[in-house]
Amino acid sequence: LSVVSIITSIGQFAMRTNISVDSSQLAAPGGKNNQPSTPTAYPVVTAPSPTRVWTSSGSASTATAVAFSPDGTLIADAHYTTAMIRRASDGSLVQTLTGHTSEVNGIGFSTDGSLVVTGSSDGTIRVWDVSTGALVRTITAGGTIRDIAISPNGSLIASVTIF
Repeated sequence: LSVVSIITSIGQFAMRTNISVDSSQLAAPGGKNNQPSTPTAYPVVTAPSPTRVWTSSGSASTATAVAFSPDGTLIADAHYTTAMIRRASDGSLVQTLTGHTSEVNGIGFSTDGSLVVTGSSDGTIRVWDVSTGALVRTITAGGTIRDIAISPNGSLIASVTIF
């Protein structure tokens, strides 16, 4: 295990950093002074030398979570009640996922990259189709969901929930 670099200019309140599967890119959500009204600006940078590839835009809220797809071609990011799927190469928007009624705190891709899972303070976990943006399933977990994880074989979704 080696530390390639510490990136301090990503944001004062980055919530969760994510590294692409091939370790070539890093992404960290967060906003200046953690103000929800501050436009999101998380960079995607190359590793090991942090060179900015692109910076997210298009949301009026701070990004709270970010995840790379298993093949590294897409990034899913969460902004208050909305999640977005973008191309990792340039940040262009692929899908907008709406339906949560409170902050989305956790996000992740299924192992095959066909689904995105979001967990929210509204007490629900939602499963979305990446290609269409359609909601596939809603799971009511109750409490405030702080993060989610998907098992490597794709059969389980775990959540960190505060009741």
